[in-house]
Amino acid sequence: MCRFRITTAILFALTALWMTNFVQAGSGTCTDKAKAGYPFQVRPAEAFEILATLEKSTSSKVLVSKDEADFFAAINLGKNQPFAEAALLASGVSDAAKRRQYLARIEELETEAKKATTDAKTPSEKGEKLLKFLHAGPMAKGYESKQTDLAALLDSGKFNCVSSATLYNVIGRRLGLNVRAIEVPGHVYSVLYDGDRCIEVQTTNSRGFDPSREERERIGKQTGKDLNGKKNNGREVGDMGLAAIIYYNRGVTAVNEKHVPEAIAMNLAALSLDPDSPSAAANAESALNNWPLELAKTGKYEQAIEVSLVASQIVRGRSGNLYFLAQEWAKAAYGEGGAEKAAGVLLKLQQRFHDDKDIHSVAINHVHQMIQKQAGAGKFSEALDDVNRYRKLLNDKESNEIEVVVYDAWAGKHMKAKEWAKAIEVYEEGLRHLPKNGHLENNLKYCRQEAKR
Repeated sequence: MCRFRITTAILFALTALWMTNFVQAGSGTCTDKAKAGYPFQVRPAEAFEILATLEKSTSSKVLVSKDEADFFAAINLGKNQPFAEAALLASGVSDAAKRRQYLARIEELETEAKKATTDAKTPSEKGEKLLKFLHAGPMAKGYESKQTDLAALLDSGKFNCVSSATLYNVIGRRLGLNVRAIEVPGHVYSVLYDGDRCIEVQTTNSRGFDPSREERERIGKQTGKDLNGKKNNGREVGDMGLAAIIYYNRGVTAVNEKHVPEAIAMNLAALSLDPDSPSAAANAESALNNWPLELAKTGKYEQAIEVSLVASQIVRGRSGNLYFLAQEWAKAAYGEGGAEKAAGVLLKLQQRFHDDKDIHSVAINHVHQMIQKQAGAGKFSEALDDVNRYRKLLNDKESNEIEVVVYDAWAGKHMKAKEWAKAIEVYEEGLRHLPKNGHLENNLKYCRQEAKR
């Protein structure tokens, strides 16, 4: 299977004509829900280009096939593209020869469907007969909740709401029916326009054409969906929007299987067909945010930071992950090799992000946390040794302030026990390291006064 990165020429076409020539997901009278709007800083084609730079550092590929990229580019050039082709590409059939085989099967079904609906006098009659024909023939094997692909439906006869609505609409279009689909949370169904009527078609059941409330309830029990609660509370999509839902569902599967780069690719592909898809946008953003965190969990902190930086070029308002990853990397390094190794990690980050004050704040916070941990465990000498190991990260003022904290904690332990002589020794040692430090001098003076009482 040929894979490739979207070329510069295709990227130019996508960028130049995105807003004016994009095939819309569809709008109509079956739903009044407003479009969500495209949520990222860059368009999907540009996102693919940006993410391709991660292949060297992560060995991961966020790609679409050449045929898919060509298909997306053609759409954005204003060229009409066949619905069946879009659905098969979205179903993962990237081999052109295999797609031709499936398309031939669809043509056969079209011929059979024309015969089965030949005596229909209205679009509504034709739509109802089409649904019964599909359930008696290519969809005869029944409902399977995760069977979202058109290709798999044609192979197995099994379907879910997405694949059944896709086949119904593919054949319906070829029969001259004005069919679209409604996406609601966790469910998709078709709609057929007949004059000024918008007719609901629950494609998972042969009795799903313009179902009554009671019929909808029975169908819902069969599929595990609350169809009455979801009716007319969704977003209408056209051909490309329905194909995009197949990509989206494949992205959900990829997330569940921990294949994050594939999940990103599937959701960006969905957005290439339907930029108003809130589900694909949310899952693409979630995957881009979570990928570096998943890498960090396996100790791949450098890769995680690279992914986070690249993702920040795509997702709006992302900044926190870099600092969290820096903090976690330093913490892990400390656990493996103590202050010396943690200091090395933080120094490396400071050198790379030398103008980033927040990275320096991460270093300071890390040092404070680790030193306080040592001091809290009564390991005052070790804490002071660690301060010296961290000096390469901090300026003299910062290092001295942390060292004073350690001396205060050490002396404070003795002061609490009224061991004034030992507290005096601690402060005297501190002043040998930090001569003329006003804070240490004042505390030493206080301890001497208390010792005389």
